[in-house]
Amino acid sequence: KDFNTIPSSGELQFSKDTVFLDTVFTNIGSSTYNLKVYNRGNNAITIPEIKLENGINSNYRLNVDGIPGKDFKNIDVLAKDSIYIFIETTIDANNTANPLYTDKILFDNGNNLQDVDLVTLVQDANFIFPGKDAVTMKIDSLTLDGQPTTLKGRFLSDSELTFTKTKPTVIYGFAAVPANKTLTIEAGARIHFHDNSGLIVDDKATLKVNGTLTEKVIFEGDRLEHSFNEIAGQWGTIWMRAGSKDSEINNAIIKNGIIGILVDSIGTPTTPTLKLQNTEIYNHSNYGILGRETNIEAHNI
Repeated sequence: KDFNTIPSSGELQFSKDTVFLDTVFTNIGSSTYNLKVYNRGNNAITIPEIKLENGINSNYRLNVDGIPGKDFKNIDVLAKDSIYIFIETTIDANNTANPLYTDKILFDNGNNLQDVDLVTLVQDANFIFPGKDAVTMKIDSLTLDGQPTTLKGRFLSDSELTFTKTKPTVIYGFAAVPANKTLTIEAGARIHFHDNSGLIVDDKATLKVNGTLTEKVIFEGDRLEHSFNEIAGQWGTIWMRAGSKDSEINNAIIKNGIIGILVDSIGTPTTPTLKLQNTEIYNHSNYGILGRETNIEAHNI
């Protein structure tokens, strides 16, 4: 029903005075965060304007009481009631001078002006993702042992066979190490996998993870929000296929996947398929290590 309102008097209350949108990767959308705006008074009110301080150029997006936009006029709130504001963002790190991106939601104006701060840390990253057919938009799938598979992904090029700590590496789909090639991951590197993504070490290929005690290599999902820190099953696995050889993982943390390490290669009696040292493998939804007819030598796991 229609109801009569009075202008807001600048006495709105909020569920939080700052909305932290956690950390996002460049050009990857954040989760959706919410803010409640309370009218504690005995009269229904109209808020003349709700807007982002940076206006239409802001990297934040709002939804106020079910309406998307960046500037809203004459928003009504019943007495002793509240409205929801939903907030999300996508930020290009190349277009921001400071990795800490901020803005404000402004409520009303003049003497009645109130605001809530918005804060996001944006990280640049190296992205590895499969190609896509320009006409059909079908995402490329891997061919293994000469047979097509349903796994979305591609083989790494020679220029991609070293992951450094300069930027995090974000993998979409399965990134595969080709035969007779070695993927080297340097100390301090961070590898983030999207949903249903992982790393494949193919027949005759090798993985070398060279973490140190002070600079561990971290494998985890690409959701950086605090609420995802301990959620299992966010990504697939590191899969060492039959015929892969001489792989080593030193001083790594492998967490929150479906299978931490899947090893299918028997190797030789004298040379293990995989040597593991000083590595934490935890919080996977199916297995930490799944070895099938394999030879693994592990110390301090």
